[in-house]
Amino acid sequence: MTNPSRIDYEEMKNKRINHRRAPGAAASVAPSRSKTLDLAMPSSTVIVLKTLAEHIAARLEERTFCVVFENDLERCWLCKEIARTKREREIQGFAKSQGWTAAILEGGFGMRAIFQRLDGSH
Repeated sequence: MTNPSRIDYEEMKNKRINHRRAPGAAASVAPSRSKTLDLAMPSSTVIVLKTLAEHIAARLEERTFCVVFENDLERCWLCKEIARTKREREIQGFAKSQGWTAAILEGGFGMRAIFQRLDGSH
C-alpha cells in the first residue's frame, strides 16, 4: 500500500503528458498559476515545484488541508542554501501564487507546511 502523504515524483511526471483536462475534471495546477513557478528558476526546480503543486492541489480536492513534510520541502527549498526566514517566505509565496495559505511548523522531524485554500472551500 502506498503512503498518500508521500509524493511520487516519477508518477506525477508521467501524468503531466497532457496538461489540458477534460471538461468537468478536477483541477490540478491552474495554467495561469503554474506560470508563476517559471520565474528564472532552473528547469529541474520548476518541474519539482509543479509536481508539488499538483500533489497539493489533488489532496485539497479530497480534504481541507495538505501537509508537506521536510523531505519534500527540501526538494524545492534547500535548507542548507536558504536562510530559514527566506525559506519560509518562499514557501508562503508559492502557496499564495497557487491560491493557498501555508502554516509552517518546525518540530523534531524538521519543517512541515500545512497548505489550505485561501477561500476555505473544500
